[in-house]
Amino acid sequence: VHADKAFLRKGPYKKVMDHLHYRILDVSSMKIAAQLWSEDIYKGVPKKRNVHAAKDDILESIAEARYYKEAIFERAKAGPIPK
Repeated sequence: VHADKAFLRKGPYKKVMDHLHYRILDVSSMKIAAQLWSEDIYKGVPKKRNVHAAKDDILESIAEARYYKEAIFERAKAGPIPK
């Protein structure tokens, strides 16, 4: 998260950081929780290319966060998860 914040403080991305302020989502924590608590959700996580370029890492994390939003939180709005 801190490396992402450092990247976002520069250039045209500063607007993003100004908008986020303290609202930083740690996607890695979501991944660990999904891995531990829901194997089905974890299996569907988008694969990362491991390019290790800041912009690519951020875009991949956004895609992963979007997946968790849909797989966990939007599904929860639809009703209880069947056991």
